[in-house]
Amino acid sequence: MNDIDILMIAHNRAVYTETALGRLLDTCDRNMRVWLWLNGDNQDTLSVVKCFLNHPRLYPVSLRFEALSTCSNEQSAITNTNQQVACGR
Repeated sequence: MNDIDILMIAHNRAVYTETALGRLLDTCDRNMRVWLWLNGDNQDTLSVVKCFLNHPRLYPVSLRFEALSTCSNEQSAITNTNQQVACGR
């Protein structure tokens, strides 16, 4: 089977990024790669994204990622609406 590449662009929307990226990665099989372009510097979105960096299907391409370090599944990110969201995978 051929590999499938998916490009996701995230920009300053932490809750949407958490939901969309989480679902996208959950539905990927081993032949899929998600390339993530982080197009913004919103700290809440950065916090959400860093929680997914260990996922084997995620490939960051644009980078505000140099400032990020990965977090464990038990950690959480705070969104710009002050809701707590799960850290992801």
